[in-house]
Amino acid sequence: MQQVDQYSFLVELMDLIPHLYRLLFQSVQRPEVSSLPATQLRALFILTRNGTQSMSALAEALSIPRQQLTKVVHALVEKRLVRRKINPTNRRMIMIEVSPKGEKLMKAILESNAEQCLSYFQALTPEQLHTLQEAMEIVRSISISACSEQEPS
Repeated sequence: MQQVDQYSFLVELMDLIPHLYRLLFQSVQRPEVSSLPATQLRALFILTRNGTQSMSALAEALSIPRQQLTKVVHALVEKRLVRRKINPTNRRMIMIEVSPKGEKLMKAILESNAEQCLSYFQALTPEQLHTLQEAMEIVRSISISACSEQEPS
């Protein structure tokens, strides 16, 4: 088996991330999307996918400090894409949830991007698609594991 240069692998992986982001999100030609900074769009995507989150959990998922997240959430609240709510079991904890307007926007983004994004992968064979899917599952598993190890006890 061929030896992998770990440094080169990491550089390639880091280089891939912004390209994937552009492929998945920035090709959307919708005024409400083009006015959303990347961090706001990522926050909206995470909330749509994972459901209501605490400020701490969302900051961690975005890998940004809570102070920065406060500004992101404020902007999304102003645009009526998310709502703040009090956690009923811990009144000091603020929870963030996607509003109906935010859900509608994310659905439109995903639907408008699906056809275009999927067209980029049509040249792949079923075997290549399967390999790509397995690789994504491995990267996701490593990422989730690494993030859970970094959580404070």
